[in-house]
Amino acid sequence: MDYINILGVKVSKVNMKSAVEKATEMLSTDGLSMIFTPNSEILLYASNHPEYTEVLNKADMIVPDGIGVVYGSKILGDKLEERVAGFDLVAKFFEVLAEKGKSVYLLGAKPSVAETAAEKLAEKYPGLKIAGTHDGYFKEEDDEKVIEEINKTSPDFLMVCIGF
Repeated sequence: MDYINILGVKVSKVNMKSAVEKATEMLSTDGLSMIFTPNSEILLYASNHPEYTEVLNKADMIVPDGIGVVYGSKILGDKLEERVAGFDLVAKFFEVLAEKGKSVYLLGAKPSVAETAAEKLAEKYPGLKIAGTHDGYFKEEDDEKVIEEINKTSPDFLMVCIGF
């Protein structure tokens, strides 16, 4: 995938259509794929934290989620086509998941929010299977338990919404 280096982060040269297509391709690949949706604040943080940059750059796709990222690319002389907002990307990707009868696991938010979101998603996207949910308020010592719970449900897509 073609990308532009912005503050050390390899931001994918995608528009909304190609980002959805790439995410859809990832559904049929073996193993795990990662998509990150950084805005300019996250890229600035990464520029001062090499370990964070390293994590971001392990992604299969990093979409420009923020007009500041697009403007930054313009300043660098390698203009990204458009902002690909993570929220909008996920909404379009849920359509694909529903059409294909795929499952999603929702991780994040305050207790009960993920469950409510799951109910609303199931209503809005008939065919979308909810593999499970878990709030984002768990302690580090519970990481393994949460990972085990997610792996047990074997979702096609894990949506992590625990913020930056």
